[in-house]
Order: sequence, then structure tokens, then C-alpha cells
Amino acid sequence: IYERGSQMQVKTRFSALDNLLFGGYTRFNGGNFQMDGMNERSMAHSGLAEDIMHLSRLLFQRNAHALEKLNIGVGQIPIMQVLYDSGVLTQREIADRIRVTPATISATIKRMENARFVSRFSDETDARVSFVQLTDTGRTCFEAATRAMDLPYGEMLEGFSESEVNQFHNFIRRMDGNMTRLSAKENGEE
Repeated sequence: IYERGSQMQVKTRFSALDNLLFGGYTRFNGGNFQMDGMNERSMAHSGLAEDIMHLSRLLFQRNAHALEKLNIGVGQIPIMQVLYDSGVLTQREIADRIRVTPATISATIKRMENARFVSRFSDETDARVSFVQLTDTGRTCFEAATRAMDLPYGEMLEGFSESEVNQFHNFIRRMDGNMTRLSAKENGEE
């Protein structure tokens, strides 16, 4: 706590998000703490962001624990999902579908190959192109992982009607669309 002018300043750590976004500084004003430069709407957004991050962290922890029991890494699931759904794909096609660069998934695919979850083979007409596919072991492990990861979502949505779940899903899709457009704009990909 320190004074600046006639106001008492307090450095707090509300959350990692508040520290990151707002520097964690608050103003003591007549018995109330208020983030510098914050209005009610941005405070609500901060609370929403914090809640989303907390829920995401809880789900991630539950899923990571379930996957650990199956010897599957969290980063392997999106790759397994697209291969399960699509069959045979190039590394670039996998990367495009899960919105990362091919270099990002290269080491993961190698670990999956070593664990016998996937196999790679070259294109017969162009040796520079290699394809990736799930093995029977990978398919079986992915199905077990899917069942294990469904449990926390069922628990999380307990007591919600189908209509509420659909509405929530629509909100998430809209938020994802907003963020995807913003990222594309910032990266000059419009």
C-alpha cells in the first residue's frame, strides 16, 4: 500500500489474468477498490475471462489425469481426433485442421509413432509427401480416451437442460468465431 497524491494505491494479485491484463493495480476510493481504468463492463469481462480460464483449467486437469492413465499425451488427442475422423492425412493437413503449424506437431507425431499410435508412409508418386494414419492400437486408445474424457463434461453439464447446453454451445461457437477473426486480422490473414 502506498499513497499517490490524495489516493491510496494498493498493488494486489486478483488473478494471473488481472495481473497480465491490468497490471494488478487497484485504487482505494472511499472504501471501494476499483481497477485503474476499469468500468463495470470491463470488470464483468474480467470476471468472465477468469471463470472461463478456471473452468478450462479444471477440465484440462481432469482430462490430463484420465489420459495419463492411458499413456496418451494431451497434445496427441487433437491429432488422433482428425485421423480418427478422416483416415489418412498429410502432416500439413493435420496441422491445418487443428490450427497449428506442421512444425508444431512434428515431434508429437514422432512420439505417437514410437508409441505405435500412428504410422507414416510416403506417397508413391512423390517421396517428399508423407501420410499419417492411426494404427489399430491408436484407434483403440483414442476410443478409450474419448470415453474417459466424456465423463467430466457429463458431470459439468449435470442439471442443464438440452436447450441450455445447446445455447451454451452456440455462445462458445460465437466466441470462437470472434477470436478466430481477430487472430486472422492481427496476423494479416483476412
